Amino acid sequence: MSHISSSTIQDNNNIEEKLISHENETEHKRTILDFDAGPTYISKYIFGTFIYIIIFVILIPILFIKYDYLELLTAYFPNIDMIATILGYNGGPNIFNMENMWLYLYNPSNFTLFGFISTNIMNYFALLGATLLISYTTYKSKSWKKGWSMAFIMLFLTYLAPGNIIVILQDIFGNFLESNFNFVDQSNLLYLFVVLFGFMFAASIILLESNVIKHLQPSIIRFITWTIKNLT
Repeated sequence: MSHISSSTIQDNNNIEEKLISHENETEHKRTILDFDAGPTYISKYIFGTFIYIIIFVILIPILFIKYDYLELLTAYFPNIDMIATILGYNGGPNIFNMENMWLYLYNPSNFTLFGFISTNIMNYFALLGATLLISYTTYKSKSWKKGWSMAFIMLFLTYLAPGNIIVILQDIFGNFLESNFNFVDQSNLLYLFVVLFGFMFAASIILLESNVIKHLQPSIIRFITWTIKNLT
């Protein structure tokens, strides 16, 4: 007869208690927000969000329009949220004597009111970008089906799915650099390398999206056509 140690029994009991606690919380609390909890130095985080919007939401798209890079703009703008996720690694760089100014910019685990507002602003801009791409494609192709078919793939691959994956991979890569190459935690050099890694991963997702759209779009268009035909 196998012997089960008291420590194993205690561990199992702790796990069971955590599961029960989580179930109770999930049943009675339907939001992750805690409106009583907020950043201590909120002006720093407001400044960080303001800087991000000025540079990445306003100035860069203006440059794309000015130099007639409309196709590049339609690829860039739907990914405003993904860019914010990447730049938010470790709360952002230590510049302007404002460490962690992007801590709440687009943090998948945020639970504060300010984090909720900032995240939804980024989501709003990203969705505007997605609708821009769909509208632009519809206009160029003269087919709303071709424009809408892109949303079936784009909204999942670059809007819904990547956020937490990017955060996890950046953390793993950052820990790898610290452990094997003596990078200093919270240093701007570590931040730079991890952010570059994040952008490389984001670029691979966008390229994957482009190829998936290329191969699956005809089938999605046929599905839309079939659905309309059978519902009308």
